Amino acid sequence: CQSAAIKAKIDAVKGTNLGIYNANSSLLYQSLLDGAAGFCGIMANYHGYPYQWLCDNFEKHPKEAALVSDLIGALSQTTSGYPASAKLYQKKYGAYMEPYSRRFKLNMSEEDEYRLGQVHNVVAYLREKLEELDK
Repeated sequence: CQSAAIKAKIDAVKGTNLGIYNANSSLLYQSLLDGAAGFCGIMANYHGYPYQWLCDNFEKHPKEAALVSDLIGALSQTTSGYPASAKLYQKKYGAYMEPYSRRFKLNMSEEDEYRLGQVHNVVAYLREKLEELDK
């Protein structure tokens, strides 16, 4: 995925009722600045809040948006075992899901499971700080 290719698509639909939704976490902020309509990647199955916040607030809070962009870019590298791992991650938020998938049997290492916990903690902290911005 390249930002120039995303921008070309955004430019191609300018003035129409169509919108381009980026699925690449690392390039999301730039694509929003270029006029993308939002995000449609698999990482929203893990932790949707930072993506929603970025899409809703990138113009209102540009300094924080740049930091959120950096964080979600790094967090997007934690998709080992998708989609079953996303179900396991959602259980941390109270959603009842078994980590089964028709794609494959979940076989996460201890390191992968620990990393999911770390991601959960980072996202919880990020959410807390972002919600304070508009208080």
